[in-house]
Amino acid sequence: MARYHANTAAGAGAGAAALASEWAPRLPAVLQEVKGAVAGAARSGIEAGPTLYTGTAGVAFALARAARCDPGLLPLAARLAESAAGRGAALRRRVAESVLDGQAGVAAVQAIVTSAANPSAPLDEPLSRFRACCAQAASAPGAGSDEVLYGRAGCVLGALTLNKQLGRGAVDDATLGAICAAMLASGRALSARLGLAAGGGPPLFYTWPEGGGRGHPYLGAAHGLLGIVHALLHCWDLLPSLDARARADALATLDYALSLESSVPGRGAAGGHWPVMARLGGLQEDAAGREPVLVHWCHGSPGVAMTLCRAFEVTGDLKYLAAAVSAGQLVWERGLLTKGPGLCHGVSGNAYALLACWRATRDPLWLARAQRFAVFIGEPGGGGGRGDWGAPDHPASLFEGLGGALVLLSDLTADAEGARFPFYEV
Repeated sequence: MARYHANTAAGAGAGAAALASEWAPRLPAVLQEVKGAVAGAARSGIEAGPTLYTGTAGVAFALARAARCDPGLLPLAARLAESAAGRGAALRRRVAESVLDGQAGVAAVQAIVTSAANPSAPLDEPLSRFRACCAQAASAPGAGSDEVLYGRAGCVLGALTLNKQLGRGAVDDATLGAICAAMLASGRALSARLGLAAGGGPPLFYTWPEGGGRGHPYLGAAHGLLGIVHALLHCWDLLPSLDARARADALATLDYALSLESSVPGRGAAGGHWPVMARLGGLQEDAAGREPVLVHWCHGSPGVAMTLCRAFEVTGDLKYLAAAVSAGQLVWERGLLTKGPGLCHGVSGNAYALLACWRATRDPLWLARAQRFAVFIGEPGGGGGRGDWGAPDHPASLFEGLGGALVLLSDLTADAEGARFPFYEV
């Protein structure tokens, strides 16, 4: 099975106005269809556990986000958030700090949804649980994970999401700084151990699932180097207070990743692709040239584009914008994924990469392209639409299923300018 559907619009050459006039009017109908599917699944019961990634908390978050277009969804979202919180304590303690797959995310969603449903409701209990997870993330430099899906970077981005949703101070700068300091110490230690920094390589380096050079040197947003740098870039104003090298090390590490950009064989345009893993001798298990071309948020150009757009935002350096546009072009051509509509490795997550390029360039063509991806979610099978998708393991979930599509469609309908990939872009 092919990894992506052919994007028949990619070679059309139509301008932004023509593309938008074709696709924007279709968004409300697709939103209604997806909203009905997710709400129906929620009412019949979510069996995938309490987490943000595949479970009840993620569906609660999606419904709360969609409540901007339909406030009647808030009571259902609040019930799901409470249900997830009641089961969150059973999640593994060793990944408590995981926002996407642990207790931290369940607590964050409970706080966000409770506040949306009742702005005067007390939030002490979920915020206390989230802060405890942050303390765990910061307390053991060199232990645990640094990446987004299970580790410190995800905890930082979750904390920043709470501060944005609930008001600055939900998680204080001292806590954020402690987690960032732990990530910096961990990345520097592994880089030194592998001899990378001394040889002109990145001053920060990470492997997953294990440190000490035994794990995999992933590059992407979910498990890799760029996801961690992404979190550091979101704490740009805080980094100088940690140490004098923090910003420089983050950018030098990003520049190392930038140097790994490659071209896809058989594609007309050059560049735009990043491998799943860095190639550092024994750390890279796949032979060069045999690694699949993945165009996913978790591994590949969509997540890279978001990080590069953030780097351009905080530095103004045009090299990051140029690379982001190159990555975004590959997403546009090959981002209608056969895996489904979700955020992690699906069409919705890839649409957020196009939206990041729109915000960075202010070229309306990128917004029209994101609208095209959103409309694709509602197209029937036969021409590459949903009927030709593989069935997600968790069909209503935020990161694998229609929950992610519901968030995307709600963002495009209610506030395209404010659209951000959940718990990753802040």
